[in-house]
Amino acid sequence: MKLFKSAVLLLTIFITPALFAQQSEMPYWSEDPMAPPPPPPGFAEPVDEVGPENDYMPAPPMLPSPGTTPPSAQFRQKFAPVNMPQAKKMQAISRDLYLKLKKVMRSIGTFRAVVDKPESGPHLRRIQMLVEYSTNLLGLADFPPMSRFSPSYSDKVLRDRSYGAVEYRHFGDFDQRLNGWIKPIKTAVYLDLNFTGRGRRRTHI
Repeated sequence: MKLFKSAVLLLTIFITPALFAQQSEMPYWSEDPMAPPPPPPGFAEPVDEVGPENDYMPAPPMLPSPGTTPPSAQFRQKFAPVNMPQAKKMQAISRDLYLKLKKVMRSIGTFRAVVDKPESGPHLRRIQMLVEYSTNLLGLADFPPMSRFSPSYSDKVLRDRSYGAVEYRHFGDFDQRLNGWIKPIKTAVYLDLNFTGRGRRRTHI
């Protein structure tokens, strides 16, 4: 055992100076004879200092003059027209229903015209027929029709000049009498008309 230790000690003494001598012969990084690689392109050129003489805007790009479009940029391809299916015209309501609605709207529109002509028989008859037109529109055809309303020459219409209202008192001839009033206020028309006929037949609008 002592002999092995002595051999290891002797080897260490002889090998250690050789290692130090070998390491001392290697050059340092600063003494490396290899030249560094060249810088990338553009980094070796000197940079101009920014100053008033070098501060300028680049010129705008040149636009092609009109009419000088190159053939490669011209669209000469002819596209075939797309035939879209035509939409079918569908009528929302039938003609019979349209005629019924037309009569109802004409009767309602008479509310404004009758104020200027309160003694007009056609205007008052059109208002009276509003009930019959409405029952036909709703399909209620079992109601007995009213007799024709006609004004009398001896009747007088009472007017309220302060509000422009019209008042009827037992107005009419034959077996139809009209009682009520019509009063327009700005853009609205208020009315309460009661047509009374024979056999307790009454139309209240």
